Amino acid sequence: MKKRKLFILLSIVTIICIFAVAASCNLCGVPVNEGDTGIGSSADNTEVVNQTTAENTDRAQDTSAEESTEQVEGETIQDEPLEAPVISIFIYEGPLYSVADDVCYYRVASEVYGNPYPEVTWSKDDSGGALGWDKVQVNLHRGETYKLTATATNSVDTVTTSLTLTWGCGEGQVPEDTQVAATTVSEGSEAQVKIADLAPVYGESGTLFQDIEFGIDRLRFMVGDDSRNKNVRIFLSFNISSLRGADILDAVLIMDKPIKAGDPSFFNEFWIQEIYWGQNLPSNEQFGSPGFLITKYPGNFNGRIIHKSQTLIDYIQSDLDAQKTRFQIRLSFIGNVLSDNDNMSDIYKYSDPFVRLQIKYTNSN
Repeated sequence: MKKRKLFILLSIVTIICIFAVAASCNLCGVPVNEGDTGIGSSADNTEVVNQTTAENTDRAQDTSAEESTEQVEGETIQDEPLEAPVISIFIYEGPLYSVADDVCYYRVASEVYGNPYPEVTWSKDDSGGALGWDKVQVNLHRGETYKLTATATNSVDTVTTSLTLTWGCGEGQVPEDTQVAATTVSEGSEAQVKIADLAPVYGESGTLFQDIEFGIDRLRFMVGDDSRNKNVRIFLSFNISSLRGADILDAVLIMDKPIKAGDPSFFNEFWIQEIYWGQNLPSNEQFGSPGFLITKYPGNFNGRIIHKSQTLIDYIQSDLDAQKTRFQIRLSFIGNVLSDNDNMSDIYKYSDPFVRLQIKYTNSN
């Protein structure tokens, strides 16, 4: 009797378990509400993923298109108006006497503008092209006079200028033992003319970026605006301590072979100013402080600087007379437009080997 009751009880429990499992299996095909779990169904998730992927693809395509457009615009240089050549030539070294062949020679440089950039040809070059396309050497024998001509040619026009050179090395050769060491030849004679070829002083020269503390770049010389749409200026320091007591006869500032990035032609004017900051790096105090104008160029000039003037001579002489050991200048674009706000650098960049201050002088003591 007890066994029979146990059998019936086990049967009832088994039936209840079967019905419970069956009910659970029936729920397997029923979708779960998003509100119950906080997670969408598999189908909904697939839809969201596909939609997100499509949006990301569209966005990537749009970004790619924008970047492609920016790159093309950055590489495209707007056509500048055609300009006839303008050329001037000047002596940057000489007259100097050559003992080996008994000649008096001059070295002459050119300053050229125009669009397209002109080709320069010379009537004579005794250096055989060793000085570059824009400079020549002319050797003169005793009593000789030569009229040197330089011609600048582009598709717009051809322009010629000339310079007459004469023997300028005195009556005879300076004794070899006094050529380098002696400051003067003898009492009553002309003082010996010397040439100083000065490079910018490292650690005192470089590029200063507007509104950036310690924004000096001592390895490159750049002028224009940067990707922040802020002004960038060049500061050059030349050591003139070896010229103390000298009388300056001539001077030329050379900043050759500029590299252009972007299009800096939108600026109003380019100024070269004398400014003094001493034997250290310039700071933001000198970025916009007053300076003394030496010369200026139109804002759309080609970046090449070969400048000589009485103003340049006078400022160098004044610094020497004031016992200064440095002649220092600031080069900057000036005007009511200091950036074109295109978030790109528009600059001229110069390398140290092509930046020089050449000074012709005699010693008065």
